[in-house]
Amino acid sequence: MSAKNWIGIYPTGVSPGKQASLTWSYAPNASGALTFPTGKPGGAGTYDVYYLANDGYSVLGGPFSLTVG
Repeated sequence: MSAKNWIGIYPTGVSPGKQASLTWSYAPNASGALTFPTGKPGGAGTYDVYYLANDGYSVLGGPFSLTVG
């Protein structure tokens, strides 16, 4: 595990590294919970969530679908 592993939320169909994430947070542990700011990622819709390695764009997990109502 790396203290710099992170979770990024992207528009559906956008791969990490192709454009900036809509919001993100460090996730150094393989399990647990994170809280993202309200109002993010960008309103109602469906988004892709990725677990990424060490401040980079190597995918450790995902994409996972996130629906914001």
